[in-house]
Amino acid sequence: MLINFLVSSLIYMSLPLWPAVVEQELSLTSSQVGLSLLLFCLGLTVPGCVCSYLLDAYRRKSVCFWLVVALAASCILVPMGLPFHGVLLIRFLQGVAFCMFHIALGNTIMVDITISERRDFASYIYFWVCRF
Repeated sequence: MLINFLVSSLIYMSLPLWPAVVEQELSLTSSQVGLSLLLFCLGLTVPGCVCSYLLDAYRRKSVCFWLVVALAASCILVPMGLPFHGVLLIRFLQGVAFCMFHIALGNTIMVDITISERRDFASYIYFWVCRF
């Protein structure tokens, strides 16, 4: 659960700081910053159907590892002074990696820790706690 807290803190702290820092450092306009936030939000919603396949086809541990690597790489690449299209792509991929990481971690916790009769309730509690 510590990794969930750390990754969520990273993303949720970057959301309010993103517009001010990007406008100042990368000299983007307000509409470009808004578009990058929109693509991040789209990245949060798109990969839900793909994540179940990835978790079934590959090991959950390796999927979680590569998603954390993708999140770290996206956080490192954004301030590198990429062109605007690169920033949009990285923000979309950051949203995808964050969403899939939460689904993969939740699935891992539900399957490995809880008994089968209580998985629905455990899933309900896990995802409500993750929202806060």
